[in-house]
Amino acid sequence: MNFWKRFIAYLIDMIIINVIVVSSFRGLLKNIVKDKSSFVILDMFNYQNKELLLVSGIIALFTLIYWSVLEFKINQTIGKIIMNIKVVSDNKKSKYWQYLVRNLSKPFILILILDVLYMLISRDKRFFEKISNTKVIKNE
Repeated sequence: MNFWKRFIAYLIDMIIINVIVVSSFRGLLKNIVKDKSSFVILDMFNYQNKELLLVSGIIALFTLIYWSVLEFKINQTIGKIIMNIKVVSDNKKSKYWQYLVRNLSKPFILILILDVLYMLISRDKRFFEKISNTKVIKNE
């Protein structure tokens, strides 16, 4: 499957997630980090960091739900619909866990980068696609 189609579909989905999910928490995030001089990201016992981690975790959960539910139910996200690609299971009967696992890297940029590098090196699938027995194909 064409890397650039997948990449553009991902960008479209990220814009949608940003508009719907992240913007819902924007005010809360601004309140958490309003005093930047006292915000130390390495201080995990800092009250602000615990709030930030909680909000970030909620955003990551909604992001994961967006991709896994849409791909499980209709085999496509909005970005994939626009780019005319879809996700299918390598097995005859697909299971929700496959779509959950294939998307575990998406809320976490460092893991996603490693996942995509795996795909570019193997010229096949992302690592999380391989372990979930799923693949992206052209929508016919």
